[in-house]
Amino acid sequence: AGEPLVLLAAEVPGALEQVDRFRRFSAGAELNVAIGLSRLGLRVGYLSRVGDDAFGRFLLAEMDREGLSRELVAIDPARSTGFMLKSLAGGGADPLIDYYRRGSAASAMDASELARAAPAAARHVHLTGILAALSSGCRELAFAMATAARTQGSRVSFDPNLRPRLWASHDDMVATTAQAF
Repeated sequence: AGEPLVLLAAEVPGALEQVDRFRRFSAGAELNVAIGLSRLGLRVGYLSRVGDDAFGRFLLAEMDREGLSRELVAIDPARSTGFMLKSLAGGGADPLIDYYRRGSAASAMDASELARAAPAAARHVHLTGILAALSSGCRELAFAMATAARTQGSRVSFDPNLRPRLWASHDDMVATTAQAF
């Protein structure tokens, strides 16, 4: 479960506001893990929401191309799909990233998503701290998924994947990720 993003990666170095050529990719920590597992030959489902927009359609096509089951991906006509801009940095420097995900379709998820998830079908659930950081509803979903998976006897993996910019505060980030996922 997570937020799929469209990544617009600069093709030339420079400040993002000055770059005029970008290449489009799918992104999002949880989506990247799902794609990797699918490429290893595992059957993978992905729980999320995308907007009814060009970026959402692009991500759905990428999920299909990568062999992910996307029956748990809802299309939200009222919200947009999140995206990010990433600079091309040289000399080993970290690239600069601008996120455009506040109020995204995925950020509106909550524990009610589990009604369509059939958690008993999953042998393993992978979660990250990013999902919990997106909104209180997403945090509720992450904890509900972990609880449901454990109740069903499924394994749960958790990658804190700390993104301080997504959290309301450092203390909130630490307290939430320290809870028993």
